[in-house]
Amino acid sequence: MTPMFFIGQVTRRTAAQPKFAYPNWDAKPIEKAFVLSLDGGNSSIIGGDTDENNFGFSIHGGLGYATKFWGFKFKLGYEKLGGKNTATEYSFDTKFIDSSIQFYVNAIDLIMDQLPHRFNVCPHAGIGIIHQKTILYDPEGNISHKWGYNSTSTGDQQNSSRGSFIGRKLFSAQFGIEANYLIIPEVYVFLDYSFRYADTKWLDGMNLNNKSDLVSTINVGFAYKVDLNKKRSRNNTGYYRGR
Repeated sequence: MTPMFFIGQVTRRTAAQPKFAYPNWDAKPIEKAFVLSLDGGNSSIIGGDTDENNFGFSIHGGLGYATKFWGFKFKLGYEKLGGKNTATEYSFDTKFIDSSIQFYVNAIDLIMDQLPHRFNVCPHAGIGIIHQKTILYDPEGNISHKWGYNSTSTGDQQNSSRGSFIGRKLFSAQFGIEANYLIIPEVYVFLDYSFRYADTKWLDGMNLNNKSDLVSTINVGFAYKVDLNKKRSRNNTGYYRGR
């Protein structure tokens, strides 16, 4: 027998909506997901002893778990920055590996109790480890001190060999806020501002103000959600979701 289709007949294929064509965004939450992210941008030291050209770049990758209201993320990144103190004419070059775990909340969804919004604001906090390698240069451009390298140069005790191949290990406490926009339920772009309290006064190689250094980053990035609910059930719009 040959299947027959009559004019006006609605078939299952024609009735199904395209995956991302829908009138009501709130009907499409991803309730549980793994999140993969990548971001990059500017890095600088706050409250340090440099007042000229104190900036650099940062790049971070992330792997996390997210629900409708909250999530956590493991981040691993590389940062390189430098600067100069115009009063002493000393300058520095710092590079470090930054690893951390961050906890965050989806503030707009949590407050408004509607799921989800395309735009969200996510404050976050965490702890981490910084692997520091810093070189301090004198006004003539000669190396004055080293931190995190296998160096035994004379002078200040900070010069002694305290590092390994990846540098001197420091504790960090991290805080920040992220603004993100969902392009489709699985993909979003974001702008993130973070600052980290570093358990050292020597991240920039100088200790003039006798305060621990703070490192800030302003990064842009994108993330992909691996939906963990797709195979559980399907709602009446044709989009998989958990119940």
